[in-house]
Amino acid sequence: MPAVEVSFGSGSYSVSEGSTVTVTVSLSAVPEREVTVLLSATVTVPLSATLTTTTSRRPRRSVRLTVSLAAGVTAAARTTTATVAIDDDDVPQVEVSFVRDGDGGAGAEREVTVALSATGLGGADAADFSGVPSDVTFAADETSQQFVFTAIGDSVDDDNESVRLSFGTLPAGVTAAAPTSATVAIVDDDVPAVEVSFGSGSYSVSEGSTVTVTVSLSAVPEREVVVLLSAAGLGGADAADFSGVPSDVTFAADETSQQFVFTAIGDSVDDDNESVRLSFGTLPAGVTAAAPTTATVAIDDDDVPRWR
Repeated sequence: MPAVEVSFGSGSYSVSEGSTVTVTVSLSAVPEREVTVLLSATVTVPLSATLTTTTSRRPRRSVRLTVSLAAGVTAAARTTTATVAIDDDDVPQVEVSFVRDGDGGAGAEREVTVALSATGLGGADAADFSGVPSDVTFAADETSQQFVFTAIGDSVDDDNESVRLSFGTLPAGVTAAAPTSATVAIVDDDVPAVEVSFGSGSYSVSEGSTVTVTVSLSAVPEREVVVLLSAAGLGGADAADFSGVPSDVTFAADETSQQFVFTAIGDSVDDDNESVRLSFGTLPAGVTAAAPTTATVAIDDDDVPRWR
């Protein structure tokens, strides 16, 4: 009987999950008797394959086929074994989250569309922002997508506005991971309109004494505000009769009140009915005058007239 060689038709085959592949075993010649060739199959998993917490997909597996030889049958040198690679047709479970920058992770291995929603907080509405898409789409090999959020400028003093971004209904195989929402704070660059006024429309002070004059703002200005002042003598009063009126008062960003001390200078002149009218100069942008817009300081004369 002739000696024959046995071999596999190919050293490697490939098959998808749920499908089949035909494997051929061949003899080098007609054996002239019945020949039984034993086969064995060994499942192998590459040692380099690693599973992550974001995917349930198994690493690529394969089956190694090997022949056991009968008497008079030898193995052909070219293919004594055949490996059948099993191609996994499952897609991994992935998680979606908001991040500041693109972050690596398991690819979805199919196109994934994630719906987005935007909710205004602190008074923010659609007029305050733009650029939030209704969804983002990941290609099969992508793990990061970005979009540009625009805070629309306006002239309204609207502090504490923000927008909360969140996911809509997620597709099959996609779950939300922390952070599952993102809040975009809109930093307001506008300042409030404020009103300036004197604490009182009238003050009174005796010669040689002082009185405190108050200047007030109607609200915290959120920036430094300088208010110019002017003083006009009435009833014969002039610069020799008073002092202490500054050329301006300055409010810090968080201040609403400033004071200065008006001094009535004493003299020996009988000068009844003197007074000083205080008023505001040109006001800065965003500041208007409110009543009382002037303050009159009456100087009480303490001198008596001389008789001849």
